[in-house]
Amino acid sequence: MEGELTLEEIKKAYERIKPHIKRTPIDYSFNISSIIGCNLYLKLEMLQRCKAFKFRGALSKISTLPKGSKIACASAGNHSQGCALSAKICGINCIVYMPQTAPEAKVLATQGYGAEVRQYGQTFDDANQKCKEDLKKDPDLIFVPPFDDL
Repeated sequence: MEGELTLEEIKKAYERIKPHIKRTPIDYSFNISSIIGCNLYLKLEMLQRCKAFKFRGALSKISTLPKGSKIACASAGNHSQGCALSAKICGINCIVYMPQTAPEAKVLATQGYGAEVRQYGQTFDDANQKCKEDLKKDPDLIFVPPFDDL
């Protein structure tokens, strides 16, 4: 990851995504807190759109791209759905590379949000490699990484 993340950039990202995200609660975990000896709170991101926090990061990045852009990502699950829904919201085309072993529910949910799903290989690494190959062939494709991105 290059560059430095500033508080100002975090505030701008929040303002960009605020209209589309749910404010999810935190919940105190009595059991885990007693086991580990501290107060542990869980952020209930399963209540978020796409059922995962991955939607927030994908939307933050994709919302900065011009309408009509084309994005690509590799994922076997939550990032795929986050990118697909974010692209739909932002008017952007989305291609998701998933392994052939990806759960059918994840594939169908990703397609349901409007993404084109391309399944390659048996592992995430296989699908990710195909994504990288296609990114080299198509300079208009913009990669949306699942992590390690400002």
